[in-house]
Amino acid sequence: EEIHIALIGDLLHGRTVHSKADGLKVFTKVIVDLVAPPELAMPATYVSRMEENGFEIRIYPSISEYLKAGKISTIWYFTRLQLERMGDEIRDRETELRKAVTFYDPKWMELLPPTTKFYHPLPRHRERPVIPNFLDHTSLNGWDA
Repeated sequence: EEIHIALIGDLLHGRTVHSKADGLKVFTKVIVDLVAPPELAMPATYVSRMEENGFEIRIYPSISEYLKAGKISTIWYFTRLQLERMGDEIRDRETELRKAVTFYDPKWMELLPPTTKFYHPLPRHRERPVIPNFLDHTSLNGWDA
């Protein structure tokens, strides 16, 4: 069995995404797209473990760059930004970092494969969710199913 999954958001602090380094070994072929700015990137130890497990890893600094690259996953797994774990220097750049990992542009929906689903471990950030509320009643909603 194969899986192609995009992990998006705070990959530095997200325990649920860290668990994918070994958890995805149940599949025979694994492609993992890591979408986060460098400040929120997946720690090198987990990337190395994924590579050691035979996963194909592709890295993108933002959703907009990911969508330009082609070969887009139909499984998008978002994590919230855990700003409470970050220093002032990072928190001062909150708007920029959120923009990189938030699916904010409705026009992007046209670029997605038809069977794409978005997932999130919940709860979503009330004021600034990485999966905006306008997507709640679309076919992309896999987090509320």
